[in-house]
Amino acid sequence: MKETIQKTNDQVADDFLKFWEVYPRKVGKQAAMRAWKKVNAPLSILLTAIRDQQQSEQWTKDGGEYIPHPATWLTGQRWEDVLTPASAPQQKYQKPDGYNHPKEYRGADYEPASDTTARASLEKLNDILGHRK
Repeated sequence: MKETIQKTNDQVADDFLKFWEVYPRKVGKQAAMRAWKKVNAPLSILLTAIRDQQQSEQWTKDGGEYIPHPATWLTGQRWEDVLTPASAPQQKYQKPDGYNHPKEYRGADYEPASDTTARASLEKLNDILGHRK
């Protein structure tokens, strides 16, 4: 059973200002305030979630471009999201020196794909399968 939080109007306004101060995307303040009035979760839970989500892949990707608007975050109860941690940049695999498959394993007309071609093929396959980054 979820805990019900009863707040006075002043407390609602004070808590919203604390939320607004720490939330990294400062857009739609009025919409966020309307959404805030419907939230029934302790401020401490929300602030902890914001702190944790600031380290997530979604919030760190492309300089924070994918941080949800505050009203969207509140309305969607995004403090309950399961986080995907931001990953370190992956290093490209390199074959050991002198390593090369014999032609019979590759086929006579084998031409290695460039990184760009391989990446484009993978993106097209992900689009077809409905997978998104």
